[in-house]
Amino acid sequence: RKLFTLPVRLGGLGISNPVEGSDFEFQASVKITENLRQLIIDQQSSLDGYQADSVAEVTRDCLKDKEVRMMRKISEIGSDSSDERLKRSISLAQEKGAGSWLTVLPIGSL
Repeated sequence: RKLFTLPVRLGGLGISNPVEGSDFEFQASVKITENLRQLIIDQQSSLDGYQADSVAEVTRDCLKDKEVRMMRKISEIGSDSSDERLKRSISLAQEKGAGSWLTVLPIGSL
């Protein structure tokens, strides 16, 4: 089940588990919208106080944290399994282009 929740580029299927990720996503949302929330609380009528650079930096930090969590999950999956075939399959699925067939959009003309 852990393997399915990994993004396709890391060998998973990209099916998120809301039980595992909801706390992280909520905290990321709170951090990212803090600036807008403060403008609403202060009842500002314009977005002059909006700090887009700060929000972009917080967003990048949240994405880095998510990437670290995914890499930690990969190492957990690898250390939990003693099956060498599974480890090799995960390694192959992580190669560039291996999961491209899972993320393509269907052709509309068919």
